[in-house]
Amino acid sequence: MTKKTGFFKEGDNLKVSATGKILHSSRFKFRGELQTRSSSERFWWNMSAVALQWTSSISRRPLQVKSQHKTGSKGFVGGRKYVRCAFSELQCSTRNGALAGKVAIVTGSDRGIGRFVAEGLVAEGATVKLSCIDVEPARLAAEELNAAYPGANVEVTPRLDLADLSSVKEVADWFLAEETPLDILVNNAGANFFPNPWYTSAGIGGCAAVNFLGPYALTRRLLPALTAGESASRVVTVASVMHRFTRLDNPERFLRDWSAGGYRACKLAVILFTKELQRRIRADKLVAVTCDPGAVFSGIWATSPVFGKPPMLWLLKACYAPIEDGAQAPLWAAIDPEPVPGGYYARGLFACPWLASPPSMIRAGSWAHQLVGLFCSLFDWPFRWILFGWKWIKQCRAVATAPVADDQKLAAALWDLAASAADLH
Repeated sequence: MTKKTGFFKEGDNLKVSATGKILHSSRFKFRGELQTRSSSERFWWNMSAVALQWTSSISRRPLQVKSQHKTGSKGFVGGRKYVRCAFSELQCSTRNGALAGKVAIVTGSDRGIGRFVAEGLVAEGATVKLSCIDVEPARLAAEELNAAYPGANVEVTPRLDLADLSSVKEVADWFLAEETPLDILVNNAGANFFPNPWYTSAGIGGCAAVNFLGPYALTRRLLPALTAGESASRVVTVASVMHRFTRLDNPERFLRDWSAGGYRACKLAVILFTKELQRRIRADKLVAVTCDPGAVFSGIWATSPVFGKPPMLWLLKACYAPIEDGAQAPLWAAIDPEPVPGGYYARGLFACPWLASPPSMIRAGSWAHQLVGLFCSLFDWPFRWILFGWKWIKQCRAVATAPVADDQKLAAALWDLAASAADLH
């Protein structure tokens, strides 16, 4: 007898990622075919998929089905069908070749979200340069991307250590020496959960150096290439919902004091920098945006003393989105044909009004607001799995940032201080 699990049965042609995410089924192919089914069929198909996904996550075993998707090391999915699945359909998934002739740099692209962002840009025809702190994994990623996409042009920049400003300068000088316009810069690389406080040789807190000053310096040094093209270039910096729950009152203390330069403050700082960059450069030359990838089960949690081990690790694995899903907000921010200059892109529950623009009864950054953020982080991915047909919950769009991110005086002071620290005056 044929074994069945909901609408799936043994022998169905399922396509899954290396992390166990269901990408495609011969029973219901892509979203267009799903919409032709009755609402009850779509509901039970969703329930079956959720059951399989969560069972696999909690047991920490991949789904035991045959995959016909090209896979490489570390869960790399070769091919762009991952952006066309019913639950994570990227808004730009039909814009094949839209970036032909464009040049992009993606930092931290040897693994995680950055790797999928790089793949998405390659799939759209862009020439992509991987800029990472670990060069060998980046070279392997470049080889796999070039093999997966005939005609692709993916290469690796010199080693990029965002905590070392001389390394940042070397990467920028290497690209500027090519005298080629840069169309897209994705500041994706970052780090969190450091075991101990540490500082750079210049006295900058390590967290602030990696998550803010390094991307700031790289963007500033690449401005000649970013403004050299005939059309507006795009700078995308990955931020976080965590910027809504912090303050940045003293830029000097933020850079020099470890306790003031934590991950939350860094994500607020990159939004302040992005908006200040947009104010200083016309939108017809450069469009700078930030984005929130959402609650993603990525490698950033590995070093957390709380979330990096059970039982919290199991909770994140069950409720948070897979890495390839987290790449969709940065990807859309990078290729949105009608971008919002200085905008902050989010989707799903992370774009809901109660979080992005809380009512007067919920003060921004308050405990009540943080509880809303916790709810959104735990239920955003499950909601999008179940309600994939709801346009508002799956599409990326520009939403309001925390009120402090609109402080122009603070942004200008942070800009000048960072320029001095990075020797960019």
